[in-house]
Amino acid sequence: MQRNQKQKVVHGGWLTKQGGLLKAWRRRWFEIKGDILYYHKEQDDGRPLGEIMLPGNQIIKHSVDPQNDPGRYKMEIIPGIDKDGPVNSNHESYLLSASSEMERDKWMQVIERIIYAPIGGGMFGRNLAETVMHEFRKTGGYIPIFVERCVEFIREKGLSEEGLFRLPGDQKQVALLRDAFNKGKDPVLPGDIDIHTVASILKMYLRELPEPVIPFENFGPLIATIELYELHEEDALRKIRNQLEEIPKSNFNLLKYLCRFLHQVHEHSVENKMTADNLALVFGPNILSPESEADPQMLMESSTLISKLTKIFICKQQVLFKKTEDEEEFLRRRREREGNLIDLTYMDSAGSPTINHGFDFSMLSPTDTPDTVKDDDEPTDFAELENELELQRRQFEAEIAQLTSKLEDEKKIRDMLILRLQDEKRARVAVEERLELLESGIDELIASMSTSTTLKERLSAYREPNE
Repeated sequence: MQRNQKQKVVHGGWLTKQGGLLKAWRRRWFEIKGDILYYHKEQDDGRPLGEIMLPGNQIIKHSVDPQNDPGRYKMEIIPGIDKDGPVNSNHESYLLSASSEMERDKWMQVIERIIYAPIGGGMFGRNLAETVMHEFRKTGGYIPIFVERCVEFIREKGLSEEGLFRLPGDQKQVALLRDAFNKGKDPVLPGDIDIHTVASILKMYLRELPEPVIPFENFGPLIATIELYELHEEDALRKIRNQLEEIPKSNFNLLKYLCRFLHQVHEHSVENKMTADNLALVFGPNILSPESEADPQMLMESSTLISKLTKIFICKQQVLFKKTEDEEEFLRRRREREGNLIDLTYMDSAGSPTINHGFDFSMLSPTDTPDTVKDDDEPTDFAELENELELQRRQFEAEIAQLTSKLEDEKKIRDMLILRLQDEKRARVAVEERLELLESGIDELIASMSTSTTLKERLSAYREPNE
């Protein structure tokens, strides 16, 4: 089949591939374009040696063997559990090796995202807007299902847990849960799971986003408000609110949701020892950070400012994040949903949803493969479809209003700059005229002084001792 070799490269780099009758390791240049993994003899080769169609297959990680096979961090692409036959017509599987554990994990993250994205997986490391768009039918496109599930679990069971978000969770359970979510499964968090494990996997999700919750381009303008905040809090909050309105809708909603939740955590700081300052230190780098992370000096200088700004987000969340229609709609839909994110058949005395405890954690196995996901939330009647269309209409109207306001502000700024340039031009002409008059006056003064006998005598008296 003829493939489109002009597609954008999603990920690329050198790997070693085992192949041939002698199963020798050969260094090859690998590139992912679309949902196909190509490999070349050299990086600039136009024609690939081979290709691997990723959907329908799975990728597994091999243990490191430093004694018998040092320096190899292996992964293997094998057929998916529902696939009849090999990976492709040429290979039963593909055994690949990276030069470091970090490099292998990055490759696996990208490949898993491509394999499992069509069934709702591959969420770790995926663009936030893509995740929200994919889940739109289930949640209305407000925040990722995974984030809501973790937050609701902690709200119910762990707000008073000492060291929340500071102490690490069970790393084995974190890895199993991450693997299950990433493969498109829909595991309910078991009732007896350690609260620090849930907190750890939530932080992991935020840490692996391609960009922080606040995109890189908005970092500078927001950090610049810190100095103003220390001088005039009200003006600074107004400016911060205006800057936050510039970030994408999905990022803004996640930031708002997180800050409301972290404020709740802060309110229990007597028990959990996690004040707004401590929470800002933990979450700050995942909420906003400079793009050039390779510059240690910039990271060091900005870390304090990041913590200060994150603390403002948490403590002033009611001022910075007004309740909106889409937030109200999200809360309404969450109350109405049954058995998807939270099992609403379990209700506490106040009528709040609790977590379904009937989950078998043994279901989560590193070798599990994604089952076919059945969408139980397909619209079943016209009223539900109307609700979804109405929600979309409101979102589009809000975005149009926001863009209109932004264009008007930019027009005002442009007009102001034009006036300022005109003023500066007039001022420059006036200065030039004054300089010409001054130079003319100096020339006349020098001419008149040079003809003065007194000046000549003074000059002679000055020169004689030096000669």
